[in-house]
Amino acid sequence: MRRRCEMAASRFGARTRLSVVIPTRNRREELARSLPAVLRELREGDEAIVVDNGSSDGTLAALRPRFGDVRWIELGKNLSCASRNVGAGAARGDVLVMMDDDSVPEPGAFDAIRSVFEEDDGVGAVACRIRLMNSPGRHDAGGLAGVVVNCGAAIRCEAFVSVGGYPIGFDYYAEEYDLCCKLWLAGWRIVPRGEISFLHARSLVNRDANRMVARLVRNNLEVWGRYAPTAQRERLMIETIDRYSGVARKEDALAGFGRGLAEWRAEAAVLTRRARPLANGQMDELFGISVARARLRRQRDRLALRRVGVWGRGKGCPQLIDLLREVHLDVVAIYEDVRVEERWQGCSVRPREAVRDDRLDGLVPGTLSLGAAEDLSAELRGAYPDVATVTAIDWSAVTHGSVRTY
Repeated sequence: MRRRCEMAASRFGARTRLSVVIPTRNRREELARSLPAVLRELREGDEAIVVDNGSSDGTLAALRPRFGDVRWIELGKNLSCASRNVGAGAARGDVLVMMDDDSVPEPGAFDAIRSVFEEDDGVGAVACRIRLMNSPGRHDAGGLAGVVVNCGAAIRCEAFVSVGGYPIGFDYYAEEYDLCCKLWLAGWRIVPRGEISFLHARSLVNRDANRMVARLVRNNLEVWGRYAPTAQRERLMIETIDRYSGVARKEDALAGFGRGLAEWRAEAAVLTRRARPLANGQMDELFGISVARARLRRQRDRLALRRVGVWGRGKGCPQLIDLLREVHLDVVAIYEDVRVEERWQGCSVRPREAVRDDRLDGLVPGTLSLGAAEDLSAELRGAYPDVATVTAIDWSAVTHGSVRTY
């Protein structure tokens, strides 16, 4: 991987060459639907690489003859997210475009990616907007401002190689966070660009709720245990456990939650010794704190806000609450589907129906995840038209020509 990518980077010319890397396993039909859209977006010098993780559904036999322009790599076994490293090792391009076998680029996405890297050689990766294929007005889950999501992400090959690519022990989930923390540590910038988007079908094939929750718990705890600044580490890990315990209850996956937590605890001592914490400023960039702070101040002044409520507890909710207090807003409560009032992060947690009684000036989506915040904002504007919707950060805030993140 190192030799080939370095050779590609050294030949960086007028047109940046893209290598699209798509891992697959037993999703023959999904891949057959995705590949034509990928191939339509390629230009001269680009390539598409499919890495087969030991499929048993005849993927290679059925699709290799139909898609002769694709480079096919047959692993014979399932390496999961680490198979992306194999694809990167075979890549001849200057920029790796990571996709899933059930995602497609929207028209113009590849050319826009090319432009970002040609304009700024300090960009290590571009985080792109991910919409749901069957509901394109809504977004896929995940996605902080300074983290890519693999169903539509672009990474400079030189940067990818320099930090060692994706972790090999994650199976799947949170591998992007590990990679992006390494990129930030190495001095690369990750820029979110809301005008560059992909569609994700979220296929149900190979999705097991207990396995998914186990990976989410174990891998996210490893990421924060290794990369979170010391003063923030414990809080982030507690918030991670809280959030995924809620996901486990919702998805009937408590067995997976317990398994993931046990796996992390068994490895925690070793992981702590391997800690490589980000600087506080880098952590702020990863969460998009500077954009959120400035946006909240503008909305506070424009709307004369004083009393606000937080709608739900999503990714980055503790940092969001800190920001609301920093800009001198009174956080009345967090509103969720609860029967009994609780407390969390020094805030009251109240039933959602209490919003009407609490005389709020504004409601804030309780997440710093760009797509989730944008979707929740639309829902809140419809449900509570008489209460201002206050959005700390979303994709519109990081669209080229709009408010810039960095």
